[in-house]
Amino acid sequence: MPSSLRELRESRGLSFAQVAVGVDVAEVTVRNWESGFRHPGLRMLRKLSAFYGLRLDQMDDLLPKTDAS
Repeated sequence: MPSSLRELRESRGLSFAQVAVGVDVAEVTVRNWESGFRHPGLRMLRKLSAFYGLRLDQMDDLLPKTDAS
């Protein structure tokens, strides 16, 4: 199992643009998710999980972690 959104996308041979079209967002949004600058909300996590064929908890494990303090 890939350890990040970037690894998942790359392991499937997908471009930023292909993922963006698949979940109906701008390409820059996908880049921001992968960099940790922004995080997808629950609605978008559901779209991403359907797009990649993964469970929601698997998608959550792939998101960059932030310091909660």
